[in-house]
Amino acid sequence: MTKEEIESEKLKQLKRKLVSNAKAILTNHIGLPLGVHKMTKILTWIEYIRPLEIDVQVFKEFDDNMAWLPIGAERLEWNVISLKVEDQKLNKLADIYREGIIDKCWDIVNNYG
Repeated sequence: MTKEEIESEKLKQLKRKLVSNAKAILTNHIGLPLGVHKMTKILTWIEYIRPLEIDVQVFKEFDDNMAWLPIGAERLEWNVISLKVEDQKLNKLADIYREGIIDKCWDIVNNYG
């Protein structure tokens, strides 16, 4: 296989993961913060090969803004009172970005699904 063929196959695999994660976010199979964090990782891998044709900056912006907030399993290590305070911050951020994230998830599903 040539380098181009390998990159093309890898890009197809990553786009399938992208669509799968977008569907998981849309159906609430994964929480918004963790789903966006996963989406940002997948997008980074994709953009290493070739930029997408659609603007997906909303995922990076949300991920950057929640960088210091507890998501995933790390939440279990937090004090309950402190976690409630951080959850309020996370919920405010999610309220700001949710609509744009949902719209982009549908764009991903419609363009690559």
